[in-house]
Amino acid sequence: MKKEDTQTPYEITFITSNACSKFEQRHNFIELIFIRSGTGKHYLNHSECDYYPGHLFLITPEDTHHFEVENQTDFFFLRFNNIQIEKNNFSRQNLQGLEYILKNASHINECILKNVFDKGFVPWVIEAIYKEQTVKDLYTEDMVHEMVNTMLIIAARNIAKL
Repeated sequence: MKKEDTQTPYEITFITSNACSKFEQRHNFIELIFIRSGTGKHYLNHSECDYYPGHLFLITPEDTHHFEVENQTDFFFLRFNNIQIEKNNFSRQNLQGLEYILKNASHINECILKNVFDKGFVPWVIEAIYKEQTVKDLYTEDMVHEMVNTMLIIAARNIAKL
């Protein structure tokens, strides 16, 4: 089994895949995975879930997971660690709640987006991140940082409602 690590507060990756990635992964960071397009199956801790465009998955540390791609899929991966959470201006109570929610959701193998507004907003945020990283305009790093924080809060809000 492949074990991944991240040394930076967060990493963003956009990947297009036609292939089945049947190897299981485990990592020591939290990961949000958004399906921009495509269909297939997601396996998380021995449970199976179909995925479709607009689905957002949360992978917690020590989860095992992999994807089986049925139709070419565009993935968005946001990997982050405690440094990203702790260095923001969240209140102490909100910080503790956010960390707890994001680290203890390993049983959820379904799209975590339950809030109707967030279902429409998340694709917009992800496309804005993609454009910022592609164009590299003034304040790109700051813009991406704030959009990453937005994604963390959206994930926590939706998981809290499950």
